[in-house]
Amino acid sequence: MNPGLKVRVSVGGRMKSEVHAIFRGNVQGVGFRAAAKAIAVQLNLVGYVCNCSDGSVELCAQGERSTLEHYVNKLATGFGVESKVQFSVPNKAYADFSIQSYS
Repeated sequence: MNPGLKVRVSVGGRMKSEVHAIFRGNVQGVGFRAAAKAIAVQLNLVGYVCNCSDGSVELCAQGERSTLEHYVNKLATGFGVESKVQFSVPNKAYADFSIQSYS
């Protein structure tokens, strides 16, 4: 197990993790947030995505670690952008995946 990975057992006994990512590059005004939400819903992830005032996009998603890794990689490679990613134990529960206003 990765020493930086912290997980918690969730409903159904599945391991749950959280990813916090900042995407930089051409991510605003190109459908990035809508794509992030659509893919998250397909993968049964919860959390949020929002534009940041510095031109980046912030994302927080919760689910199984392997699904989160696939999700972040799909977004970064699909849009050809850079990402800074950190995994942690969820400390807040989300009911769904939402697109939020500027952070």
